[in-house]
Amino acid sequence: MDITSGISSFLFTIMPLYFTCIPNHILLRLYLLSINSSIYHIVEYNNMNNVKQYAQLMDGVGIILVCNTFLLPPHYINITLLDIFAVVLHYVLKLRLNEECIKKCIYIVVFIKMGYECPISVIPFMCGFCGYLHSIYYKSWNHYNRTIWHIGNAGFIGFSSNCLHHSLECA
Repeated sequence: MDITSGISSFLFTIMPLYFTCIPNHILLRLYLLSINSSIYHIVEYNNMNNVKQYAQLMDGVGIILVCNTFLLPPHYINITLLDIFAVVLHYVLKLRLNEECIKKCIYIVVFIKMGYECPISVIPFMCGFCGYLHSIYYKSWNHYNRTIWHIGNAGFIGFSSNCLHHSLECA
């Protein structure tokens, strides 16, 4: 079993540590995302199709929980009704229809919000988006473009969190 395919997911844990103002409740969600994403990419790479949908489901849950921290006011640190609703709806749609529209919609809304509130966060996101475009162009999702995607998203999360929470945690 090749576990190196999940290594780039740990960038979600490592990279944001370079940003000084990431609150603990976001770090906890980033740790969950790192673990879930690593498991998903290991399962995906090793063609473990019997557990792939569940690993992808948990990866989506991690993405939703991290993104939801940017949709609520900074002082909300606990699991909220938005988290519960989004995760349950994601579960139902993923398991019944194999659809990930909830995760994608939340991700797009967070990108738009943070692009408006913290324009510098768009720069690392666009770098990561180059990895995604690379995968579309070459019709292959591999270590190279996935690592670029994860670097860009980790930078996006770090910059966004630093912008939103700077006045609360670092004052």
